[in-house]
Amino acid sequence: MTFESTIELAKKKYFKESNLIFELTLTDYQRHSYYIRLDLINEDAYISWFIFDNIKNFKKLDKYISKTYVSINMVLHLIDILQSYELIPFTSTKTPDSLVSIRYVKDTKIKEHISFYRYIPKEISYISECFALLFNELPYNMDPILYELNGIILNVKEVLDAKETFFFDLKKNKLESLYKSDALVRRGEEFIENGKVRYLEKIRGRYFAIVEDDKSYVVMVEYDEDKKVLQMDCNCDYKYHCKHEYAVLKSIKGNNFKRFYKVSFKDPTKNIIDEITSFNYLLCLGTFEDKLIVLYNNKNIITVPILNEHHKSKWYIIEDDENETLKNAIERIEKR
Repeated sequence: MTFESTIELAKKKYFKESNLIFELTLTDYQRHSYYIRLDLINEDAYISWFIFDNIKNFKKLDKYISKTYVSINMVLHLIDILQSYELIPFTSTKTPDSLVSIRYVKDTKIKEHISFYRYIPKEISYISECFALLFNELPYNMDPILYELNGIILNVKEVLDAKETFFFDLKKNKLESLYKSDALVRRGEEFIENGKVRYLEKIRGRYFAIVEDDKSYVVMVEYDEDKKVLQMDCNCDYKYHCKHEYAVLKSIKGNNFKRFYKVSFKDPTKNIIDEITSFNYLLCLGTFEDKLIVLYNNKNIITVPILNEHHKSKWYIIEDDENETLKNAIERIEKR
């Protein structure tokens, strides 16, 4: 099912239009699609939401819908904002994703004419207070969405643009066109020449890479070859397209890949086939002392203990290299 058809199914089964106060739809926003709504039911107010990408069984959609009671005073304040302004229509085609759509009740009628891409436009900045009221009731891990939505208002748009999805033909366009500084390009070239792109692999539609500089940096690249849409991210401190990303993009263009090791924690309730088929594994960079170096949440490099209390490995090796380097390293640690 599509995100739009899932919303319609949810409305038909679990929501009544007569209860709607405010509805927010985020399509392909930060790689996920969210549906959030505020309803007034018998003088009680509720915020409901679901993340489309998390749904695995659409016949049991109710299991994926979260719902929380909210203060009626918050609702009255939000209604007051909506009644005070006439939200102007807004559309944009600057980015290929991150569509934000708003429906709301004004004068007992449902309005449906507000949409924009990624950032709240300055011309309707007053709607940001409605968003702040909503997100205050949502889980903390959704706060970055609110921060990004307010990107133009908070004058951080240029920083966020560096992480934005944009049109780019990775085969035909020159990488140098993404960079204002020749020095960044030269440093990126040096990383490639010196073999500093240590790992690079495409996993479930995204490229993950490790680039060695003053420390190890994680680069993620998402590229739709048909639509020519590119997004990239690096966990270094540089705010714009960085030298690590350049090295990875050029390595992708040159098909210079090196696969990660892959490991999975030995869960006694599951067998190794379950772990592999559910993709429940961690990308691994090798060992350090008596620990594994792994990629956590696809973004942070951490170390984790290898051995349990019986001095045996707590990990399955899902994928090793042809020399069984990881297996041999773990066996040496077990024998110490």
